[in-house]
Amino acid sequence: MVEPRRSGTGKGRGQTFGLLLTIVAACILSVTYVDIRALALSEEGTGGPMVADFTLKTVEGGIFRLSEHRGKVVIVDIMMVSCQACRYQSENLSMLQDTFSGTGEGDRPVIVSIDIFDYDTDGMLFEYKNETGGQWPHAIDSYDEAQLSLMPETIDPAVMVSLPVVKVIDRDGRLFADFVGVTPASTLVGTVRAAQ
Repeated sequence: MVEPRRSGTGKGRGQTFGLLLTIVAACILSVTYVDIRALALSEEGTGGPMVADFTLKTVEGGIFRLSEHRGKVVIVDIMMVSCQACRYQSENLSMLQDTFSGTGEGDRPVIVSIDIFDYDTDGMLFEYKNETGGQWPHAIDSYDEAQLSLMPETIDPAVMVSLPVVKVIDRDGRLFADFVGVTPASTLVGTVRAAQ
């Protein structure tokens, strides 16, 4: 007796698992690689392109809306829970936060970590936050709203992105700098000062 063929059996799971392994490998490799693409300021003194507003529900129970932080430098940490390099980046963000802790409210950068991996949950991200000691909002980009605003090229599943990615947005809401891979705290501190 011939068994009927089942369409889609196993292939989708195999592709998903392969994609997951590729993402994890890219995160591990990015620990030793930092690609810095600071955006040049034009002669008029304006930064890079304006970053479209986005709103995310945080795992702490709040709402993070980019436009509410206009007038401050915003650090957007794009990550995923299973990325070891992202954990190292979180340590650097903690050092950045400590560096500016004694400064005036207007000089302190706003930090937000955004998980872009579809299979991570709020519970997983909350546990990650507790493990890494991040004292800033963490959110899952469930509907790709932040990703469309900050990294539209990565919405295409054929495009591979190395994580972590840090986007620095200046006080006017313009993209000031773009870092791929683990970025040293000293580089982040210098970039925040330049963006102010």
